[in-house]
Amino acid sequence: MRFSARNRSMARSSVTTLLLAAAVPAHAGFWEDVESQSGLDHAMIQTPMNNTTAVSAHNAYTEAHLAASLNLSGTLTKLSDAIDAGADLLELDLVYDGNDQMVKVSHNPGTLHSNKAVLDDVLSDAKLQGASQPLFLELKETSLMPDYVVGIIESLRNRGYLTEGRPVFLRSFASGRANLVYAQQYLANNYPNLAPYVHYSELYSSTSDLSGLQSQVASARADGFDMVEFNYQTPNLGAHIQYAKSLDLGVGLWTIPSSMGEVGLTLFRDEVDEMTTDYDLASARQVVADSNQLLYFNTADQDSGASSLSYYRTGAIAYSVSADGATAPSLSEAGTGSPFFGTVALFDNSEGDHLSFYDADQGSGNGYLVNALVQFNDLSVPDGATWAIVNKSDSAGFALELYNPSGIPGPVLRYGVHVDGAYRYVTYDASALGEGNSYYVTGAYDGNGGVRLYINSAQISAGNSFNTEVTRNNSPVVLAADPQGASDTRFHSNINVQMLSIQDWANH
Repeated sequence: MRFSARNRSMARSSVTTLLLAAAVPAHAGFWEDVESQSGLDHAMIQTPMNNTTAVSAHNAYTEAHLAASLNLSGTLTKLSDAIDAGADLLELDLVYDGNDQMVKVSHNPGTLHSNKAVLDDVLSDAKLQGASQPLFLELKETSLMPDYVVGIIESLRNRGYLTEGRPVFLRSFASGRANLVYAQQYLANNYPNLAPYVHYSELYSSTSDLSGLQSQVASARADGFDMVEFNYQTPNLGAHIQYAKSLDLGVGLWTIPSSMGEVGLTLFRDEVDEMTTDYDLASARQVVADSNQLLYFNTADQDSGASSLSYYRTGAIAYSVSADGATAPSLSEAGTGSPFFGTVALFDNSEGDHLSFYDADQGSGNGYLVNALVQFNDLSVPDGATWAIVNKSDSAGFALELYNPSGIPGPVLRYGVHVDGAYRYVTYDASALGEGNSYYVTGAYDGNGGVRLYINSAQISAGNSFNTEVTRNNSPVVLAADPQGASDTRFHSNINVQMLSIQDWANH
């Protein structure tokens, strides 16, 4: 479904009528909930917004060797390295070996597992037992296997993991949901005192079936699960994140890659509760906690009838920007089945809609990382025209915008930074973008490298490299327009936006 900001008199009524109810309650801190339920001895990392975002060590095990002893040794080494690197969660994949009725550590169910490490042997490791990180255990079997589930729980119980301060997460894709439900029942019937120390999470593959995925999320909540985890490149991911939060579910993402992983980690660090990554773990923690925030703005949980909106500069202190007046965007609530969930800002270029924030200059020698969760209402940019998404471009700064070069059919999406006396752009054919979806659009330049453009965390364009900081100006960051001095604007656009983050981006 596509929102339109063209008819402001109908914006609040018609969208709400067309969509399901969309009241978005404040999302209580997920890790605070875990702490109150089962204790948490591990110190999770926090962003400059004071959002606790756990970093999970992806596949912290080895199964490539031909001997079980070697796979056990390799697994314990990987776990030890992850513990030393400060990983917040330790991920193991678990399968069932029907030949010896043992739970083994492996990614692939249905194959021979005689050479795989035995879960009970892994859990017996003294360093792992003494660590503070919760275990993040993915159940890979898809059919219901009571002996498999019981084996996992009994190994955990016998090795002392289901205790105050050391909770365990049992996770499965939706195809294996029956095993998570059985785990709940087994604990309730046999060890009700241990049940608070087990949390449940369901994972989902990337899909364009927006309503179908949200139905699965609703079912996970109905089954009493605590968390859901999405593929980090899922279409309309922002809608799924906010919908899960509205159900008071924790939200995780899998698997942010090792290459340029810092871009995904910073994009989502204030959006979710957990990120599984192949990026260097110690570096990942630093990226998530880096005090490089310049601006953070999210309308999802804000009142759609408000006359002002909150945003943040370099920390967790709220500032306000007017949402009332002739050039303010209209606000509307989106429900399930839409490319957003929660309150959305609708910008109409015919009325000059925009939001002007503050003069957010980057640090010496650095560039900018710019993220926006945006829907394009209109891609018919006139010949030679520019429509801004978010800009601080006034003979300096950066610009993330749509542009239609004169004499060339069709607009491009482009990100540019002003370095060495000129704007340096990377572009992408905007005809590939649909008007019915929301996109995470990211522009990146770190002061010493390439200018890069991403859509939904996938790099779509990379330009030449430079080693000069972005030129500064005294103009504010403006959403849906281009600043001209301290107060004037131009290049207004037809877009809907729910989230904007800007970071002082240095070489990683």
